Amino acid sequence: MTRHRRRRLKLRSLYVWHRWLGVAAALWVVVLSLTGIALNHTEELALDATPVEWSWLQDAYGIRSPVEVPAFRAGGRWVSQWGDRIYLDARPAGRLGGPLRGALEVDGIIAAAGDNEILLLTPAGERVELLGPAHGVPAGIAALGRGPGGRPVVRAAHGLYVSDREFTAWRHLDAGAVRWSDPAPLPAALHEAIAPAYRAGLLSAERVLLDLHSGRLLGRAGVWLSDAAAVILVVLALSGTFLWSRQIRRRRAGDRRRRTEDRSP
Repeated sequence: MTRHRRRRLKLRSLYVWHRWLGVAAALWVVVLSLTGIALNHTEELALDATPVEWSWLQDAYGIRSPVEVPAFRAGGRWVSQWGDRIYLDARPAGRLGGPLRGALEVDGIIAAAGDNEILLLTPAGERVELLGPAHGVPAGIAALGRGPGGRPVVRAAHGLYVSDREFTAWRHLDAGAVRWSDPAPLPAALHEAIAPAYRAGLLSAERVLLDLHSGRLLGRAGVWLSDAAAVILVVLALSGTFLWSRQIRRRRAGDRRRRTEDRSP
């Protein structure tokens, strides 16, 4: 085999490799492009607020719903806590810092107490206000109940405190009978109704697209796949530049040869 023929075979092999590497990288480039475009418009598309409801993908992320949740009866309604989220029956109603310590209904308003906060809700599950230390709420709430005259009472770090019915003024309670809000098992039907929404709320479309864009959605293998795609793109750039420059040189050589032939007698 002549030297010229060997060079032609090597060049042809390089063309073949360049073509197949391009095909291999094309799909990943499309994924990177589409996810990148979507992530550039996260706010317009509300990706951070769009829950992912596919249970198989939630399972892949290891997202599970708790078997038991703190739950209290309040005026014929159920108040439960899933993570830091408060649900009124099956409707999400806000967030509460610390464990749910109790819930009760006062004059049509449902109150849910945490360690240092009290969340006030309408019967429809809409938030009225979140009260904290700045509103005079006692610190270290361990229980919520109903005291003399049906007024709200909390057992806090420094004793018992009673409030007016609007939860705006608190004072020490020295004595008096208190009916405490006691936890109770959340009904199974309600648990089954809340669990899918709770799991979906822990996984947003933005997070999935970010993990898909970086390759982390596929775990360690996805990271290596992204790295491999990046290396392939570098190889394509280098080999493409080489093939393009070779074509330019061949074209120029052909032009010089034709000019020489045209000048010859």
